[in-house]
Amino acid sequence: MISTIAPLNPEVRTDMSSQPSSSQPDRMQRAQGQIAEDHHDLRRALGRLRQTSELRLLIPQLTRLRTELQEHFELEEGEEGLAQAIGESAPHHLNRLTKLFDEHVTMLAAVDGIIERAEACLEGPVAEVLRDVIGLCSQLEEHEANETQLLTEAVFTDLGTSG
Repeated sequence: MISTIAPLNPEVRTDMSSQPSSSQPDRMQRAQGQIAEDHHDLRRALGRLRQTSELRLLIPQLTRLRTELQEHFELEEGEEGLAQAIGESAPHHLNRLTKLFDEHVTMLAAVDGIIERAEACLEGPVAEVLRDVIGLCSQLEEHEANETQLLTEAVFTDLGTSG
């Protein structure tokens, strides 16, 4: 279910000092606007994750987050991404940006690991607890039925015959 971490665009990462061609400013502005919108959407998604304690709900949210992060990171590292914008206006920050780009792979792997552990819990310990609950329910239902049967027999069948 979990995809492998796709490598992000190494050509762009290694050529962060290149200047845009004159035809790129509009595309860069659109990409930078998309990055800003993605950051807003990611903050909302992270807020929802913080509020979710149900594993069955958490796994699809994390899977969706993983897909969104992959796309977002590829955009950031793309030709009109952060390296281009920062390289033009503040090239002295490119080392910091490289470190941030390196974190992308680490964060995707962390999401994958959490999804795998959550799925293992649902398939293992949580599934076992749920089976135990169903077994307990069956046992209690049978117990209550036996009590009802005993009470019925004692009151209606044996009434007045005890001595």
